[in-house]
Amino acid sequence: MVVAQLLVEGFVTPLRWWLVVPFALVCGAFAGWRAARAGRVTRTRDEGIGRREHLLSAYEVRSPYDMSAPTSRYDAVRFELRVTNRGLQMWDGTTQLWSHPWRTLRLTAEGKVLVIYHEGETIGRMLVRTPDGSPRELLLAARRLQARGAQADRA
Repeated sequence: MVVAQLLVEGFVTPLRWWLVVPFALVCGAFAGWRAARAGRVTRTRDEGIGRREHLLSAYEVRSPYDMSAPTSRYDAVRFELRVTNRGLQMWDGTTQLWSHPWRTLRLTAEGKVLVIYHEGETIGRMLVRTPDGSPRELLLAARRLQARGAQADRA
């Protein structure tokens, strides 16, 4: 315990407040800017959810053709596939690319690539970021939500 205290005092003593304070201010301003930016994107995406619609899950997705590493963390989470109780939504940052109800969608997998069909036409081929790297959990959720929607349509 005494050794740790001596190490901390030996490290902190040479640092002057005029070095620490500007560094802390710059780091704090950058963190605040990043949080505000992320909050704006999330708020915009949440506004895209309709009445009586609930967000069930959101997945980071990327193109299966772009095998390069993202240049920044923002690029890695730029595209998001949102699963709601009524359908799927595809987002690029704060822009909603499309939104379709479950009854018009069909999802399949080609290995680790998720393929989304809307009324018979392919509207998306993407890699979904899941714990195991496969779209299985999304396919299972889609089957259940489509079955629930079909039951609601019959009732």
